[in-house]
Amino acid sequence: MHVHSASHKKLQVCLFFNLYAAVAFFVLEVYVLQYKLRTYEMGIFSSVLSPMTFSVWALSEIFRLWFGYVGNLQEKLPQLSVFALLSFFPQLPCLVYLTYLQEIGLPFEAVMGTCLIIITCAELSFSYFSLQGFVQKQTQTYFRLMDDDYFEPIGTY
Repeated sequence: MHVHSASHKKLQVCLFFNLYAAVAFFVLEVYVLQYKLRTYEMGIFSSVLSPMTFSVWALSEIFRLWFGYVGNLQEKLPQLSVFALLSFFPQLPCLVYLTYLQEIGLPFEAVMGTCLIIITCAELSFSYFSLQGFVQKQTQTYFRLMDDDYFEPIGTY
């Protein structure tokens, strides 16, 4: 008997590469933020907003990747939905700010941030198709179970 898996392989590959890219971006951004705050004269707004945005990105990235792995591999619709929502907000706005909108931006920040933005957008599109597959599979299972209950003969207990 062949059991069809609704988990999305392309999403899983993106999650795998995003894990390593996020760790590299985290290490790079920690050192770059420290360097910028010590070396450059930044305004109070930028010197507070950049570390706060980075903190929000780092904390939500941990949970986002966990929800993505669990939701995709175990075919859990709520976890994959949370993954998609966390990808859309706060991940993308934080990445866009850290990559393009900072007062002082360094070239390797732009390269690494652009790679993460591309991976996150790919994950969003793959998670959309994966969510559609999960809903379709669960709907088919529900109707199959309803048909089995409907056609069960009475009095065979």
